Amino acid sequence: DSPLILEKLRWESGPASTPNPEEVIPILEKAQWEIEDCENQIKTLESRKESLRLIRGPSAGSALTFPQGS
Repeated sequence: DSPLILEKLRWESGPASTPNPEEVIPILEKAQWEIEDCENQIKTLESRKESLRLIRGPSAGSALTFPQGS
């Protein structure tokens, strides 16, 4: 989908500031990898949360909380 994103950048930025694809594509690829990494971390945390719920039992599941943010 990089060509679509580049086209959108050109459309929003105008012809004077058309980005060089060789500069933009690696940035977009890195952003995609970071998104995929975050999604994998979320899946891991959800799996751990479910495991803890099973260990603690159904009555304690609602009391299980995790810290927000970093």
